[in-house]
Amino acid sequence: MIKRLCLVALLSGMTFFIAAQTRGEDTSPTQAATQPAAGPVVDAHETKTLIGLSGQPAIVDGTVEKVVNASTRVSLVDFKGNERHDFTGVSFAKHADAHAWIVGDGGKALVGKHVQLHGIIYLYRGAPQIEIVDPGQLKVIDQPATQP
Repeated sequence: MIKRLCLVALLSGMTFFIAAQTRGEDTSPTQAATQPAAGPVVDAHETKTLIGLSGQPAIVDGTVEKVVNASTRVSLVDFKGNERHDFTGVSFAKHADAHAWIVGDGGKALVGKHVQLHGIIYLYRGAPQIEIVDPGQLKVIDQPATQP
């Protein structure tokens, strides 16, 4: 019985995938990441709310404090006022274009800026994060205020 259910689920998924390709839709995983998220706008400090949105799309709003190269394969976009267990944007080397942008001038230019990061919320060790697979997921809302 379980084998039949698995087979039905597999065939249903394949049918959906083939139909999407036939219609000319992009079925690549990065396509969803580069489209604006349909989820709610949530402040980067609202950790409990973001945890509750795990597995769902959201737009996280906040000011970038720093971009950290945690290793040659992982970079983090940290938001002002957040602690280690709070929200983080994460970039992996497997998404070469986005990772190179975050590690390079693109990431440096984000520091101090009010941004919105859209994507699917995931939990890593209990902390919410969005994986950055395309630089288009980050939208600069405004420039920092200049002080006299």
